[in-house]
Amino acid sequence: MADIITNTLQIGSNNLILRDADAQEQLVTVKDGLTAVESDVTDLKEDFDNSVTNAFVLELGTINSSDGKPSPDTYRARTADFIVASSFGVIKFSESVMVAFFAYNSEKVKIASTLWTASNDVLYTINEISSLLSTPVSDIPYIKIIFRYADSHAFVSASELDSLVEYKNIGYYQTTESVLKGKKISIYGDSISTYSGWIPTGNVTYYTGNNAGVKNVNETWWKKVINALKLDLVVNNSWSGRAVSSIRDGQTGHETDAGYKESNVLQLKNGDVQPDIIIVKLGINDFNNNALLGDYDGSTTLPTNPTKFLDAYAIMLNLIMTNFPLADVYCCTLMQCERTGATGFPEVNGNGDTLIKWNNSIKTLAHAFGAKVLEHDICGITYYNMSTYMGDYASGTGLHPNRAGHSLIANETIKEMDNTVRIRF
Repeated sequence: MADIITNTLQIGSNNLILRDADAQEQLVTVKDGLTAVESDVTDLKEDFDNSVTNAFVLELGTINSSDGKPSPDTYRARTADFIVASSFGVIKFSESVMVAFFAYNSEKVKIASTLWTASNDVLYTINEISSLLSTPVSDIPYIKIIFRYADSHAFVSASELDSLVEYKNIGYYQTTESVLKGKKISIYGDSISTYSGWIPTGNVTYYTGNNAGVKNVNETWWKKVINALKLDLVVNNSWSGRAVSSIRDGQTGHETDAGYKESNVLQLKNGDVQPDIIIVKLGINDFNNNALLGDYDGSTTLPTNPTKFLDAYAIMLNLIMTNFPLADVYCCTLMQCERTGATGFPEVNGNGDTLIKWNNSIKTLAHAFGAKVLEHDICGITYYNMSTYMGDYASGTGLHPNRAGHSLIANETIKEMDNTVRIRF
């Protein structure tokens, strides 16, 4: 820990506070520059076995004399795990940020370090990092990265750090190349999958960059998946409030957006460009608007009436399979949500159906049509932690994930689509 602090924060005569991230106990304070840091923290040894990470929060900035707390322009830092340099692919930052790169030898002893102001949307490869460190790639078996991000003076625990995109998801690194690289993908979804400027003109969006804590499109679950697996987006045909069934057909703004309609299914292609992969993330608006579930399971003649959810879902899947016979189709299960009027766990809608029952029915029907299933209901968002992962939880809706929630969805999706890819957000 000592040499990491010394070499990361040599940027002027500010004060440094080192705190235990969980206990929030102030361990060390160094004033009037950072020259004394290494001797002050000699006893704080860092474990190099990857089992202990994010143990400390570093705060750099002016200390308010009145209360002893850092001022709002204080910087925070966190360490990333060791990365095997030979398998390092690329890191990309979603905004400009100060970053420290470290090179370690085979014994994990630091041999070089540098501070760098990384630009957003610029890709950094191991060769570029090697150049910044003035050290040949052949001499760098391990690298380590520390981000610094301007933040308020409020304390956060280690567990909370993991849920903050500024720390955890500001960049990503690719350790292995996906077998799906270059595949073309389309998304068929509702508000959870929208983002302004990324859906067809006329579709209604929910995410704009100013709500639910999602600041840019790269923080959405579907864009994270595309970035991680290196897919090419054909169309994201998502519409806020979209249901699969006809339950909302008479409602203002939803006269034409239902998932069972062929006109909407056909928008999953772009001219002559057809998707290799289609992800269907729909159904929560049917559940929350108390559509009748029905009992269709794919074992009898295809239904034609879209009133009941499973009948409409079957109509939709049949249209997708017919129009895109070569595409791999993935159907997503429904995540826990705290809709208005919810009665607690387990989630039950106005018809007395549980979310668990709906998800089991979606899986059964998907398999009947030869589609694969993405189990978003086990992505990590539960009834008990929705306040952490749902950006609109405080409003009583609890339906739209924040950045951390989108990361959980993306992680589950990546794992299920290609578990050889070790990117996790």
